Amino acid sequence: MPSSQNARIAPDEPPLSGSHSLHRRPIERRESDAVAIHDPPHSRERRCEATRRPLMSRLFSLPGISLLCFVLAAACAAGYRAIGAQIDAEGFLHEPFPLIPLGYLSFFVGAVCAATAGVRALRRRRA
Repeated sequence: MPSSQNARIAPDEPPLSGSHSLHRRPIERRESDAVAIHDPPHSRERRCEATRRPLMSRLFSLPGISLLCFVLAAACAAGYRAIGAQIDAEGFLHEPFPLIPLGYLSFFVGAVCAATAGVRALRRRRA
């Protein structure tokens, strides 16, 4: 009685087992393959391939992190402006103080990331 695995295979194909696994053909080499191996690392194909990276990969690169930090700094400044400062009846000042250092910190982290990304881009172009 044939097993359910062998019953689904066409009669001219060997049954699936360890000894009859997929056989690989030898790789045929051409002269054009050797040229493709020696392409410079900054070839046009590689640049096009780099722009097709997934969103999360682009977002967590140095330019992406600097952009996120700048957006966070702008949001902190806008939030501080929108909330504003108030003095209550007892004379206490109420303001969203944590937004000030958070905005400055994120701005400077974004500036450092942007400068680092710029230096890396210049080094890649010169190399």
